[in-house]
Amino acid sequence: MGCNSDFSIAGGQGIAVLRRSTIEPDGDGGFRTISHEPALEIALFDVAHIWGAIAPVLPPLDELRQDAANHSGTAEAGIVRIPLTPAEAAAVPEEAILAASMTTRSGESRQVWAGRWSVSRGTLYSVRTADGAAILTPQNPGHVAREITFALAGAYEFAAGGSLSA
Repeated sequence: MGCNSDFSIAGGQGIAVLRRSTIEPDGDGGFRTISHEPALEIALFDVAHIWGAIAPVLPPLDELRQDAANHSGTAEAGIVRIPLTPAEAAAVPEEAILAASMTTRSGESRQVWAGRWSVSRGTLYSVRTADGAAILTPQNPGHVAREITFALAGAYEFAAGGSLSA
């Protein structure tokens, strides 16, 4: 199962649109869409409660849906970061993959933020790439909420009262 959620925010109000799809592996380490549900879910929300709008559209795992307010801090200092080759990364058994991006526009300027996470064997990892390797960094539940809300705060600062599309 795959989902695509679009959130648009203007001022203190937002709208979320969710579309579910059936996906399957494509043989190259990615996925392809087989079919889409015939309906969309649409929800209006107050930006002050943004995590309450985001969490329900994430995969149903506590590692991804945990609120930042319940977050017990960042991953411990010195925690191992695991560099993997693309082939090794493709072999990691994942229960869920989450990718998020946010584009903020202010006049002619644009700011882009993106994050990617993976849950494997009950552990949440933030995922980034460097020098051709995938870097998996173990994180505590609540990390996704903290990162997304922090990015949203930065987007509001960038927009300085303008419109935001996330």
